[in-house]
Amino acid sequence: MFMFGLARQSTVRQLDERLSTAEKALREIQIEWINTYDKLRAAMLRIVKRQERDVVPQSEEQETEAAAGGNGLTARQLEVQRNVMMRRNRLPREV
Repeated sequence: MFMFGLARQSTVRQLDERLSTAEKALREIQIEWINTYDKLRAAMLRIVKRQERDVVPQSEEQETEAAAGGNGLTARQLEVQRNVMMRRNRLPREV
């Protein structure tokens, strides 16, 4: 009976050590996953911000006005350009 008690204690110790090792490995994996997730999330946020910065939204009205102008200018830009050209033509040029 004494031998069976020692065998059980030895088995219990071994199982306890294995359980402790498994729990430690699980905690390490969880910490590693949290770090990896944070890095991935930060990278995705940078990508989204870059896309938002790079994309300049144009309304359909601006696109049709630009196409109608022929030279890629909107109606407002064409008007401003005409005004500038009129002013340039009115002023006497000094050489």
